[in-house]
Amino acid sequence: MKKILGVIFTATLLSAPLAQAEAPNKVIGDWTCEDFVALQETSRPVAVSYANALNHKDKPDSAVLNVKDIETVTPVIYQACSQKPQQSFTTVVHQEWDKFKKHL
Repeated sequence: MKKILGVIFTATLLSAPLAQAEAPNKVIGDWTCEDFVALQETSRPVAVSYANALNHKDKPDSAVLNVKDIETVTPVIYQACSQKPQQSFTTVVHQEWDKFKKHL
């Protein structure tokens, strides 16, 4: 069941919104915050979801986000990335997501 959900999750993440973004020609794990800030606003939640999944690749139960959580944390990540453009995007997602989880 987890494998099926993983395939669905991956297919969703690789769908049109991220493909239409002006994303850099590198894998999301290598993005800087500058790359994330350059995305279209509608593509940012997809990137956050994918980066969160990368941060929890060995713990699929921890990688689960609902749409409301993504909508809430994406602007926070955008703000943090705006202040640290050369920082690793996945590192910032991990840090901000951990802060967000503590307040749930």
